[in-house]
Amino acid sequence: MTEVKTKNLENQTEMLLEAAKLKAALQEKPIRVLFEKADGILREMFCTTNIELVPWPDNPTEGSSDILKEKDPNLFVVWDLEKEAWRSFRFERLKEWTNGDI
Repeated sequence: MTEVKTKNLENQTEMLLEAAKLKAALQEKPIRVLFEKADGILREMFCTTNIELVPWPDNPTEGSSDILKEKDPNLFVVWDLEKEAWRSFRFERLKEWTNGDI
């Protein structure tokens, strides 16, 4: 059973720890996230930052040794496994995340 991680966190330290857990999980495997878009609509996305799951030519390491880094720590830039495109969401809009086995 996969435990659901929710964004209802009481303090900044818990939020930072949860964001770090999510970033680590995204680098390992596909993750299912549920977040509120800027227009208020809830969106479910199966995503990852594992470069082995991002096809060429969208893979940021193909042809370059530099991996793109996010400048805003609250902005998650991820590969959407269903749309096969880069997408992003803000951590503060995240409702939940779980293991994303499709």
